[in-house]
Amino acid sequence: AMTRARLGWGIVGGLVCLLVVVGHVRFAALDGRPPVDLNRSYEDVPELFAQLGQAGQLGPAAGTALTRVAGWYDLLLAAALRLLGRSVYVVHGFNVLAVGLVMVCGWLIARRLFGGPAGAGAAALLGNASALVVMGRVGWIHVPELALVSVALAAMVHDPALRRWSTTGAVAVAGACALAIRPTAMIWVATLLPLLLWTLRGAPSRLGQGLR
Repeated sequence: AMTRARLGWGIVGGLVCLLVVVGHVRFAALDGRPPVDLNRSYEDVPELFAQLGQAGQLGPAAGTALTRVAGWYDLLLAAALRLLGRSVYVVHGFNVLAVGLVMVCGWLIARRLFGGPAGAGAAALLGNASALVVMGRVGWIHVPELALVSVALAAMVHDPALRRWSTTGAVAVAGACALAIRPTAMIWVATLLPLLLWTLRGAPSRLGQGLR
């Protein structure tokens, strides 16, 4: 009965996440306009796009990206536009991916900590949050920033003692990318530090066993 209930709530939570993502995809398909650059975070994309179109300019383009705020993200977006074509749907695809990561990570974190009903409830709340539903459609750079922080937190929650190198790597890479995409990520990454320090002291080993 417990396994059946867990599976049922898992299906509910996963379905909520899927419906939110499908809603964003449908919006992009019907709207057809490029997302609004609220923070002027994508203003380097045209320059990087042009550089990537020239032979031997990958290195210089990467060097340019490293000197700009959100440069690595703009470089990745410019590369995707080069590979897939100059389409607003490529940009929307990045937005949908960020929204999907936030939804799935929020669902998994709540389910891991408090059980299936909490996971489904967290997914429902996130799916109705204007900062995610609305801003996730207009290219707000803080949405991918939140997605990266969510990935780091989800990894820590699922492996509290950081026993696996994959967990450590995920936390380090996601945290570093979040800081590089926007300096404001420092606020969110700082909230993870107490948990990380507690983890390094070995206290969560018993907690990790209890959560399983």
